[in-house]
Amino acid sequence: LLHGMVDDKGVGLPFTMRDMAVCLNGIGTTGPFAQALNHCLDRSLERTAAREIANQISSLGRDVQKCMSGLKGAVNKFMSPIVNAYEPDFTFEALLQEDLVLYAQLPANLFKIQAPALGKVLLQDLQQQGSLRQVHRTRLNQRACGVHVDEFYTFADEYMIDSLNKLRDANVQFTLAH
Repeated sequence: LLHGMVDDKGVGLPFTMRDMAVCLNGIGTTGPFAQALNHCLDRSLERTAAREIANQISSLGRDVQKCMSGLKGAVNKFMSPIVNAYEPDFTFEALLQEDLVLYAQLPANLFKIQAPALGKVLLQDLQQQGSLRQVHRTRLNQRACGVHVDEFYTFADEYMIDSLNKLRDANVQFTLAH
């Protein structure tokens, strides 16, 4: 739904986890959260998503709040300003293009749910930017980029193995530690 929100010129609007929480809190309620959700349902270019959400709300009726409680709880764990920035401090596009350095500490013992999820998001974003390097070889920086990932098992999944193999061609070099 939020992927279909655009400005007056048709340019996609960025959204954050906080925006998702606002929409989720609007389901089955009245007031400002419901107004925000209805605004998105009415204006999103993702018409299929809007219809599916409206149909789910309608079919669940009074039970919609109970049905959404788990999802709302999960999204609410990501309300930190660090993951809700419309203009982030860095992008992997800039890091790779300008040979910058990023140090991200994700203490998995302290943030058992958030750290692995954010680690996966960071690695997926890096994978996407590395893939763009492969497609746009003459336009994008091709200098080697070193990625050092501590506690890799916390973020690893089957998709990352494929990325590790394919991103060598994009000059993205990984060092993995446990």
